[in-house]
Amino acid sequence: MNSPEGKQPLTRHTRIDTKLHKALKILAAERGVSMVRVINDLLSQNLETTKSEMAQSDK
Repeated sequence: MNSPEGKQPLTRHTRIDTKLHKALKILAAERGVSMVRVINDLLSQNLETTKSEMAQSDK
Protein backbone atom coordinates (compact mmCIF):
# COMPACT_ATOMS: atom_id res chain seq x y z
CA MET A 1 0.00 0.00 0.00
CA ASN A 2 2.27 2.73 -1.20
CA SER A 3 1.04 6.24 -1.65
CA PRO A 4 1.83 8.09 -4.89
CA GLU A 5 4.95 9.67 -3.36
CA GLY A 6 6.33 6.21 -2.59
CA LYS A 7 5.92 6.67 1.17
CA GLN A 8 4.12 4.25 3.44
CA PRO A 9 0.77 5.54 4.72
CA LEU A 10 0.78 6.68 8.33
CA THR A 11 -0.29 3.98 10.71
CA ARG A 12 -1.23 4.39 14.34
CA HIS A 13 2.27 3.27 15.37
CA THR A 14 3.93 5.68 12.98
CA ARG A 15 1.92 8.57 14.45
CA ILE A 16 2.88 7.53 17.98
CA ASP A 17 6.55 7.25 16.95
CA THR A 18 6.36 10.71 15.39
CA LYS A 19 4.86 12.20 18.55
CA LEU A 20 7.46 10.44 20.70
CA HIS A 21 10.25 11.75 18.48
CA LYS A 22 8.91 15.31 18.76
CA ALA A 23 8.63 15.00 22.55
CA LEU A 24 12.20 13.68 22.84
CA LYS A 25 13.43 16.48 20.59
CA ILE A 26 11.73 19.10 22.80
CA LEU A 27 13.12 17.55 26.00
CA ALA A 28 16.59 17.44 24.51
CA ALA A 29 16.37 21.10 23.46
CA GLU A 30 15.12 22.16 26.90
CA ARG A 31 17.96 20.31 28.61
CA GLY A 32 20.58 21.27 26.04
CA VAL A 33 21.59 17.65 25.47
CA SER A 34 21.18 15.07 22.71
CA MET A 35 18.10 12.90 22.28
CA VAL A 36 20.26 9.87 23.05
CA ARG A 37 21.12 11.39 26.43
CA VAL A 38 17.42 12.00 27.17
CA ILE A 39 16.58 8.39 26.27
CA ASN A 40 19.43 7.07 28.45
CA ASP A 41 18.27 9.22 31.38
CA LEU A 42 14.68 8.00 31.02
CA LEU A 43 15.80 4.36 30.85
CA SER A 44 18.04 4.83 33.89
CA GLN A 45 15.14 6.33 35.86
CA ASN A 46 12.93 3.41 34.85
CA LEU A 47 15.59 0.91 35.91
CA GLU A 48 16.03 2.58 39.31
CA THR A 49 12.26 2.66 39.83
CA THR A 50 12.01 -1.02 38.96
CA LYS A 51 14.86 -1.90 41.34
CA SER A 52 13.25 0.02 44.22
CA GLU A 53 9.84 -1.54 43.53
CA MET A 54 11.40 -5.01 43.56
CA ALA A 55 13.20 -4.26 46.81
CA GLN A 56 9.94 -3.11 48.41
CA SER A 57 8.08 -6.21 47.26
CA ASP A 58 10.78 -8.42 48.84
CA LYS A 59 10.03 -6.98 52.29
